[in-house]
Amino acid sequence: MLNLSKTLQEDIRINQINLKAAIQNHQALVVKLREGNLTDPSDVKLKLAGIQKHILSLGGAQKILVARVKKELAAKSNAWSNHTTDKAERPNAELRVYPSANCIDPARKFNATYQKRAIKEAKTDGGGGDEDVDRKRNQDGSGGGAPPNKRLKTILQSSSRPTSPVLDANNYDQSTLPSSSDDSQESLTIDTSSEPSKVDFLSAVGLVNREQLMLAKSNGSARRRRRHAGHHSQYSSHGHWDLTVELMDAAAEVEEEEEDDGDGEQEPVKREPDSAASCSGGSSPSGAAPTAAPSPPPPAPSLSPDKIVCTVCRKKGILSVCDICGTAFHWFCLDKDNKQCPVCLVSQVSRERGSPVPFHHKEPGGADNKWPPLENARYYKRVSGHDTANHYNERLKVKKSLEARNESLKHELAGLKRKATELSAALVSQTENIKKLTAGEERTNEKVKKILDIINFFKAAPS
Repeated sequence: MLNLSKTLQEDIRINQINLKAAIQNHQALVVKLREGNLTDPSDVKLKLAGIQKHILSLGGAQKILVARVKKELAAKSNAWSNHTTDKAERPNAELRVYPSANCIDPARKFNATYQKRAIKEAKTDGGGGDEDVDRKRNQDGSGGGAPPNKRLKTILQSSSRPTSPVLDANNYDQSTLPSSSDDSQESLTIDTSSEPSKVDFLSAVGLVNREQLMLAKSNGSARRRRRHAGHHSQYSSHGHWDLTVELMDAAAEVEEEEEDDGDGEQEPVKREPDSAASCSGGSSPSGAAPTAAPSPPPPAPSLSPDKIVCTVCRKKGILSVCDICGTAFHWFCLDKDNKQCPVCLVSQVSRERGSPVPFHHKEPGGADNKWPPLENARYYKRVSGHDTANHYNERLKVKKSLEARNESLKHELAGLKRKATELSAALVSQTENIKKLTAGEERTNEKVKKILDIINFFKAAPS
């Protein structure tokens, strides 16, 4: 039970009892009204309306009791609450308590310390700062009468001032000091131009100050960002998007060559054996040198995927890729289904027939060149006896004939399906007729049996 006052607990208990009794009375009247056995249901309806109003009033009283419970619990509770409640004012509430230095956030404390150090270093590195520090250090000596007011520093004697004596702060004698004040002032003058600065001193011993350290860290972060902010390897020339094909001729140059050559086919380059090879009687392809080789054009730039054309007919379409060199070509531009481009097919045919490969030669200067893909295709046509245009037309005719045959077969298939449907329907009807005839035959046999039984009965009866 909650920690509530006795009066509030008693009020809650009484309200719950009254509400329970009112609900039970209401349910009893509803059951009587649904049974329909009452002669005058209007009285029951009036009682129901009165009980409903009483239940509503009890609900309002219960809301008031809930509010009282919340108020008492909030007054007796010491925990934090989201509700705004009136609390007693605490003594010394107007006093402000400031946190100590140990309660400061570590990041703020570090920044404050760093700022103080930076200000101190800026004051130390200012103009004349080294001289002020030296002067203060000189003034920190003992105030005896024998030594001078300023403590002397051991310095090297400058070549420009040979008359100024060099004094030792550890082993000096008062008698060695000049007598006049001017000479004393001149001898106490210290040359600080040759002393190294703070940055030079730190760099000489392999150290850096705080500003240089922060600058080095920022530069390292910038270099790291630039190194990781480069382009992705997927979009590089060696990534997944590199779908270009190495073509030796552009389409325009090939068209010009075809116009210049005309319908005639270019003969392959003949290789004659060297004199030494002819004398020795050897006719190996390795000793052969080309007598006249056309200078190959410079390699064409790599084309984008939407500009890739067949290496034989220079047309677009569904292209196959060579398994050896990656050149694109149409499947119908070759005489058989294979996975090699004309260049690789020429080399394969040449190796099989034992003839030299004409598309790969060396110039007298030693440069290793290759013929354009068009020359390879032409040589492949000559070697294999295959013409691309005629072969394409033949394949096109075969395709059209096959399409026509396919259409006729489709019509025949449709007719056969229609006939099969008709035959199936006829078979079903015949099966039904057979079943009917079988049933009629069975009925007839039963009737004949009955007639025979009657005849046998009369025959067996005594006369």
